[in-house]
Amino acid sequence: MEDNDFFDEADRLLARLDFAAHIDELNAAHQRQLRALLLSFIEVKDAFDGFFDDEEARQEHDAPASDRLPRIRLIARQLEQALTEAGVVAISCLGEQAEPGRHRIVSVRNEADAADNEIVDEIFCGYEWDGTLLRKPQVIVAHRTQPA
Repeated sequence: MEDNDFFDEADRLLARLDFAAHIDELNAAHQRQLRALLLSFIEVKDAFDGFFDDEEARQEHDAPASDRLPRIRLIARQLEQALTEAGVVAISCLGEQAEPGRHRIVSVRNEADAADNEIVDEIFCGYEWDGTLLRKPQVIVAHRTQPA
């Protein structure tokens, strides 16, 4: 009888391990889905930011102010708040040295006042989520040419 008890207990432990592995698989799938969702939110936020930049430029040149702008700003703030509540954190990288694993270099330009490979402009902000890189910042880095 003791042998049967041992094998019954072993079967129960194996079933628990199988269940734990299944939960881990579900959690991993959930994380992938949530990551995709957060990335789509970031793209929408980028579109809003571009709209605001264009609208502000028009207003600086005496173009009529849009009555839609406050409403759209509200949507952008709500989206930003949702990202923050989900744990998404913006990465600030101006002035840092570019690292290919952490930054997406989209352009290089001559900058006399910056070190070679220093980030001098951000095209799009990068984001971290849950301690991991969600999206690399898209940056412009300095390149100093040597005098001839």
